[in-house]
Amino acid sequence: MGSGAIDEVGSAPEGAERSGAPRPPGGAAAPAGGPSGPLWLRFLKLFSDLVNPVNIAILAGLAVIAVTGVFGGWRAAEEDPEALAVVEEGAPASADPFTITIQEAFWTADAAPLGWQPEDTVSLVVRAHVESSFDAPVPVSQLCQSVVAIMPGVEAASGQASQAEGLDVAGQSQQSGGGVPAGLVPWAAYRVVDGAHERAVQPGIPQDYWLVWQVPADSPQPDALRIVHTRATWRASSLDGGMFWADRTAVSTQEIAVAPTGKVD
Repeated sequence: MGSGAIDEVGSAPEGAERSGAPRPPGGAAAPAGGPSGPLWLRFLKLFSDLVNPVNIAILAGLAVIAVTGVFGGWRAAEEDPEALAVVEEGAPASADPFTITIQEAFWTADAAPLGWQPEDTVSLVVRAHVESSFDAPVPVSQLCQSVVAIMPGVEAASGQASQAEGLDVAGQSQQSGGGVPAGLVPWAAYRVVDGAHERAVQPGIPQDYWLVWQVPADSPQPDALRIVHTRATWRASSLDGGMFWADRTAVSTQEIAVAPTGKVD
């Protein structure tokens, strides 16, 4: 054995000592980049267990939803009249718990027989036959919310905002997950038979009502407009179990003619 030779037990590859290459414990060669590999590789390995077909599909679905929402896709679908059933003029419209048949509509600057007519306002008056399928009185606010008049750019007259639940302070129908487009609801309903200001729609008693919208006098007064009928569900609250009307959803659309003048009689 020549001078400086290493015996076979624990021997290193020829030239290792001469090149100064480090030798880790156990004789294994040290991996490139350190004992655990590059930092970026270690970071990816932390999430390797999460990468599977199911999670990839979920992330792809969430991405589609996010992109659709950013570009207004959901709202456009909600307000698209083509997505709703079309009710012919004069035909009954289902708007649970009501069935509503619009008989006539007109503009008037004098709806005084139906209550106070503010100055500088004009009223849209609709006569409707209403039947309720519910077995108890239903607040008239629910009837008002069932008849949404689509009048872009028109707001309810000052001081005449509807007090119906689910409406903003201007008496406008709020956007909802059920697709109720922005529009105006009647601020009041009166019985045709005696002009009384109605508080509740009674079960089993079909009735004709004057539905009244009040808007500023300088607002557009179209000779036709679109009505969106909505429905609601009587259900228990998920918070306290109390029963209430909820989940308002648009169900149909209807074009109605509006006379330029008319009279409440």
